[in-house]
Amino acid sequence: MTTAIEWVVDCAAALGMRADVLPILAGCSPANADCALCWAAEVADRRGCQSNTKILARYGGLTRRTGDGRAVFTGEVRLLPAGFHRAEAARHPTVYFVASESDLAHERVPLDFARRVVALAGARPDHRLILVTKRPARLAAVLADAVPRANVIVLCTAGHQAAADTFRPAMERLAAAGWLTGVSSEPRREPIDWTGWGFIAWLITGAESGAKARRRRMDPDWTRADRDFAARIGAAFYLKQAEIGGRIVSRPALDGRQHLAVPTVWLGLAQPQHVAPAAG
Repeated sequence: MTTAIEWVVDCAAALGMRADVLPILAGCSPANADCALCWAAEVADRRGCQSNTKILARYGGLTRRTGDGRAVFTGEVRLLPAGFHRAEAARHPTVYFVASESDLAHERVPLDFARRVVALAGARPDHRLILVTKRPARLAAVLADAVPRANVIVLCTAGHQAAADTFRPAMERLAAAGWLTGVSSEPRREPIDWTGWGFIAWLITGAESGAKARRRRMDPDWTRADRDFAARIGAAFYLKQAEIGGRIVSRPALDGRQHLAVPTVWLGLAQPQHVAPAAG
């Protein structure tokens, strides 16, 4: 079950490793307004309608359709411990996007189950684990008293100012405890003042990718401000996607250049940032 998330794939490529998801959870619930066009809910909704009994058992009933046709999670979360066993036994070092279709810090995930991620990171230091959450305060509880692992990076997703302001204290505590941290600002919905976020190692920015009639627009000036902020604090900046000419473009150019930086402190590379020329 590979992942097509660009920044996971590019991390793996930089390391000469494989990219994959760690499928330990299914189901979630909206955390804030950034979740309005959740891609994971759409995926779960489609899979929950299939006739394959294994797929149906995993995804069936996790979503519902709203009056305007959107798929939303119902709040049920299913634990899938087999994902841990597969990663523990993997023959090749892998970059894992942990619980890519859910949230490890969801309130319905038992702390003991979530903490198995830390145990996995310790047992397999050759793997790289990317934790992404919209619930950083609870993730801080998950990681409380755990020894920070160099092969783990913790990202929160914040697409608007209120989320960034709410999430910063917990993310700062995680960074102070020794965890490598970053922000995935997807879907980006408004300009964000990142003052106080100087502790992060990675800033990812991306436009919303839902149906064209519904998706909320991302202004290129917001992206430029993110790029400049990351440069000031020495963080890697990654521009995942943008709307150009009415289409969502993956790894787009900004002012004539792609920005595909990954956190080199984590990767062990010599340079703090990689900026590739725009295609063509």
